[in-house]
Amino acid sequence: MSSSWKIETQAIQGGYTPKSGDPRVVTICQSTTFKYDSADHVTKLFDLEEAGFFYTRLGNPTTDAFEQKLAMMEGGVGALATSAGQAATTLSIFNICQAGQHFVTASTLYGGTYNLFACTLPKMGIEVTFVDPEAPADEILAAFRPNTKALFAETIGNPGLNVLDFEKFSAIAKEKGVPLIIDSTFATPYLCRPFEHGANVVVHSATKYIDGLATSVGGIIVDGGNFDWGNGRFPELTEPDSSYHGLQYVKTFGSMATSSRRGSSSCATSAPRRAPSTRSSSPTAFRPCRSGCSATATTPWPWPNSWKATRRSAGSSTRASRATPAMTGR
Repeated sequence: MSSSWKIETQAIQGGYTPKSGDPRVVTICQSTTFKYDSADHVTKLFDLEEAGFFYTRLGNPTTDAFEQKLAMMEGGVGALATSAGQAATTLSIFNICQAGQHFVTASTLYGGTYNLFACTLPKMGIEVTFVDPEAPADEILAAFRPNTKALFAETIGNPGLNVLDFEKFSAIAKEKGVPLIIDSTFATPYLCRPFEHGANVVVHSATKYIDGLATSVGGIIVDGGNFDWGNGRFPELTEPDSSYHGLQYVKTFGSMATSSRRGSSSCATSAPRRAPSTRSSSPTAFRPCRSGCSATATTPWPWPNSWKATRRSAGSSTRASRATPAMTGR
């Protein structure tokens, strides 16, 4: 049934299907651990042989409902909720890029993300090249190296309000065999679904419009399931992972390889996970201003007027069609 739901229904009902007698709304599982009668069962959960929960740093029913909801709304195959939007961005890079490797990014980024890429990651041996997103494709392609692992950009730049040319960036990523990672905080999945325009991974600062009430900090990474992680450029996903019992992610999880690695190996060691809270399962959204309304007004999902990504009238490149006020902090 959920596949036929409109996005307004997904935003309210998605990610949680209560049975007869269950609570109508998602419960807050404020527990670090969960009880099991068998050590063998917990072993299977830890080894990802069965689905379930055993430690909130790796998964929690409340957080899981939020992840399923956002994956459904974005049209992805899986999601991982994080402690903040910056944690989501960091993990999206760390999952596929390590010391001695490189990625390319649009230069029109939120300030915290820019500093993360320009100052923090180079200290860890990860190099980055910033490009003007309005530059010709050939100029952007020239920034790639043999060790380039990703192309990163924002749907709508913060605070410059530039709108990404998805068609150009998607074509570049495909030509180079790397994933296109999109920060779509500004647009939200209600307004633009980057997977429909060639993105492979989407990140959000859920602190912003997905929360909408300025009460909770959070982030989320959604995997589109539409990238070939077994193309030979990502051995960390195809070769045995020594940090997680020799698990081979592509072989075991297929299109969900990168989601599974983020949720197991990365969260088991760096712990950037989202804690369960009231905002983990019931997102709201910023209401776009019309005549005379407050710029800080918020309303629950859904927004009254849907607008999706459209094609520019002057050309064939796919772009999101509208911008909203700039945001601060992630």
